[in-house]
Amino acid sequence: MPITTTTSGPALAATVALLVFAPCAGAADALVAAAPGAKNLAAGEGWRAWAAPKAPGRWQLVIGAPDGTIQAANIKSFGVPPDASISETSFAGPDRRVVAVYSRCRGASATTGCDIFQYDLAAGSERKLTRISTKAGSETAPSIFVESYAFARRGGPRPGTYTASRRHVRRVDSRVARETAVTHSRVAYRVGDAIIMSQLAGHRRRTIATGRGIFGVVLTRYRVGWLQRAGHRTVAFMTDRIKRSDSVTVRQGTHDLPASTQSAVTDSSRITEYLDATGIKRAEPPLFRY
Repeated sequence: MPITTTTSGPALAATVALLVFAPCAGAADALVAAAPGAKNLAAGEGWRAWAAPKAPGRWQLVIGAPDGTIQAANIKSFGVPPDASISETSFAGPDRRVVAVYSRCRGASATTGCDIFQYDLAAGSERKLTRISTKAGSETAPSIFVESYAFARRGGPRPGTYTASRRHVRRVDSRVARETAVTHSRVAYRVGDAIIMSQLAGHRRRTIATGRGIFGVVLTRYRVGWLQRAGHRTVAFMTDRIKRSDSVTVRQGTHDLPASTQSAVTDSSRITEYLDATGIKRAEPPLFRY
């Protein structure tokens, strides 16, 4: 398997064990929703979102509701596929909403003139997140978990990878992430061919994995996951529960995914669904047995 698993980093050195399983010949993943040509699947709180092509050369955000209805978000189209992240905005109370966050960029660029927006999935309303969108910088790759955000910033006086909570906006890495995933206590992000994880404030930063073709970073409360191109297939990986100790165990999925797999999502502990050239599919049997 062409992957180097290491957790060495500027703040921590650690040991990784990689558990590899033979692909399951009987896998028959179930089509959840047809979405030919779609990109960037997101899911949370029973909702799904993805980017669907819209002629000529534009993209639209499509929302799948918990009741099974699917419709395009009533917002402006995009010059590049939006890469959304879905979460509730609080655990309880009258202000609780389920939202998707994503970046909007200038023209057909994916990195220039970008700001972060938030879309209320039930209300169908969009607003710019002015607290983390700046005039000097270009903000991309956002993710959300309740009141925690992660994102990348290009340009301006301090480019890099950031987290934001209700009280703080912190730069956790001077490198600019291509993807982020966040929980209430940790952030995981991809820089080149490396997946990094740290606490929200940037402490205990460690490299979880490196390898050519890594993409699709996901994060649960205790585990980091990702996808990797491997010839004519895509392979899913997830760590075991990450503890404060220096060792991390990485597991390979029980069966391969199609080569056209573009993104994946999790439940509370593992990768459960993915998006390939035909649409959204549920992994059956489960990719990981926790």
